[in-house]
Amino acid sequence: MAKIALKLMDFGMDYQYENNGSNGEKIVSFELGLEISNQQGKIYYSCTSVPEVFKESDTMYSYLAELVEKECINETT
Repeated sequence: MAKIALKLMDFGMDYQYENNGSNGEKIVSFELGLEISNQQGKIYYSCTSVPEVFKESDTMYSYLAELVEKECINETT
């Protein structure tokens, strides 16, 4: 989740972060229509679309950070 938060900060996007302990984490950016959460080994990703579910891994967080970066670029250009 840190990789995703860093991308949002790089582009100056407002976001909210919640840590729910054993119930996972959540990042929401109303500017982008973005919601990413994780729970029990799964990542739920939605950016103005139907939520997609991915298996939690460092590689997947890197992939999602790239998607978030592309959304930030689209929003700021």
